[in-house]
Amino acid sequence: MRKLSGFWKVTVSILSISLVLFHIYTTMTGILSDIYQRDIHLGFVLTLCFLLKPATKNSPKDRVPFYDIIFACLSLISAVYVATIYGVYIFFKITEIR
Repeated sequence: MRKLSGFWKVTVSILSISLVLFHIYTTMTGILSDIYQRDIHLGFVLTLCFLLKPATKNSPKDRVPFYDIIFACLSLISAVYVATIYGVYIFFKITEIR
């Protein structure tokens, strides 16, 4: 586990608190479908994993290397993409059936 400080510590804290608040909100209201809930959860967790867990034993423990930043951004982008395209995909599948 990385021991982060400064900007990365604040970023990880905000992401973690946001994840907890998201789960509390959706548990209490239940407004999201399963695919959106899982997608947002996976986006948060993958991003946190790339920021907190070093890729190898030789990876720096006090900072986040550029390749982990790239992977964290890609995980967020893929989660947003799935959440965005899912509704369009379902809409076209339903209209195709009719």
